[in-house]
Amino acid sequence: MRASIRNGLLVAAAVLCLASCSAARPPTSAAAENDIVDSCSAARTPDLQVAACTRAIQLGPKDKLIQAKAYYARGSAYDRQTWEMLAIDDYSAAIRLNPDLAVAYRDRAVIYMRLTDYQLALPDWNSFIRLDQTQVQAYVSRGEIYLYKRDYDRALADFNTAIGLDPRRASAYAGRGEAYQNLARYPDALRDYDTAEQFGFQDISLYNYRGMTYVKMGSEDKAIADFNAAIHLDPGNYLAYFNRARSYARKGEYADAVRDYGTALEHIESHSSEEFVYSSPIHEERGVIYLHLGDLDAALADEDAALRLWPFSPWAHFARGVIYAEKGNIDMARRDLAAARAFDRGIDAVMAKQNVTPPAGL
Repeated sequence: MRASIRNGLLVAAAVLCLASCSAARPPTSAAAENDIVDSCSAARTPDLQVAACTRAIQLGPKDKLIQAKAYYARGSAYDRQTWEMLAIDDYSAAIRLNPDLAVAYRDRAVIYMRLTDYQLALPDWNSFIRLDQTQVQAYVSRGEIYLYKRDYDRALADFNTAIGLDPRRASAYAGRGEAYQNLARYPDALRDYDTAEQFGFQDISLYNYRGMTYVKMGSEDKAIADFNAAIHLDPGNYLAYFNRARSYARKGEYADAVRDYGTALEHIESHSSEEFVYSSPIHEERGVIYLHLGDLDAALADEDAALRLWPFSPWAHFARGVIYAEKGNIDMARRDLAAARAFDRGIDAVMAKQNVTPPAGL
């Protein structure tokens, strides 16, 4: 009796052990491992996906391709939560495990572009395109990087490929237009900008770039119309005000130019990183307009502001020298004109085109 009871307990214990041990052990078949990873990819929310994929990774699938799939799935969940660095880490792990996992290169490149790290995005787009030559957006994105790098011929080639794959891709025409513009192929640029607009591309950059193309072709009124469109899309876009101010200044419409320069400065205040890039030339150019209008005090204040931002500006030194001469302060005029000529020996000819010339003898 006791022996039978003991044997029964041993059998029950063995059954319990087999059940618990099999639950604790990772699955041994590749099919089972793949099913677990697929289920983590299908989780309803990013949080659930991260948790499920983390469990799948901790089970330690034997197949590297399945491991890569799990890391990619978790990276995608992190990406959806905008946890960029965690997503990059997981995409990188997936790529180490499976160097032919094209989507991992693509999604990591997208994050790098979002972080404006184009140096890291470019090799990822190269790898993705090597593995998949059918995706239009990959060529558009790589073309945009080439535009940033000022490699306009390569940009043009990528936008051409994108348009060949999808003749209605508006962003590809917009990008190719920018490449043509920088290659001084202005009629081609206008044609592509117009096509992009026809296909529904409405972006501030399109109107700013097309406006600048019209400037290069001497069509200030058409340029102003495009800058107006940019401002309509984004009333806080300082670059559009800056560009429109320049067009007004070239037309001699100084009151409108002064107004737009002022508005541009107001909007730049919320972009402190851009202050040096745009504020200095705005002060330089508005100072010249005030000089033409005979408001020497306002002109002097603007050139002073320009030189506080960039003390090595030959244009601001030259303009301020002429202003000092107009105010009768010859010593200060000589000092500024000498500084301007030291920075740029051709500055007299440049400023003469803006009708800014010192009195004879200076």
